[in-house]
Amino acid sequence: MGVSYLIDTHILLWWLFNDPKLNAECRDILQNPAHHILVSSVSAWEIATKYRIGKLPEAKQIVEEYSQILCQAKFIELAITSLRFAHFQGGSSDCGPRQV
Repeated sequence: MGVSYLIDTHILLWWLFNDPKLNAECRDILQNPAHHILVSSVSAWEIATKYRIGKLPEAKQIVEEYSQILCQAKFIELAITSLRFAHFQGGSSDCGPRQV
């Protein structure tokens, strides 16, 4: 069974845009088919909001095809619930993937 990682919106965007800010270690984690890559449902809201206010104009396709893009990447959307919030409360402030 693979390891599960929760990635934040920055990691997701860097992955989707093939941004060099995403280091090799993170790329290896995201590309490993044995890993389960989880993306918070909040990321969809963050990306759509930044696109709507003009801070992320290059995200048009991501906004329009978000679910399909996650599915194609084999990422799993993680719904936010109060139970999950309590579980992740107090995490570190770095922007790397989280092992869960």
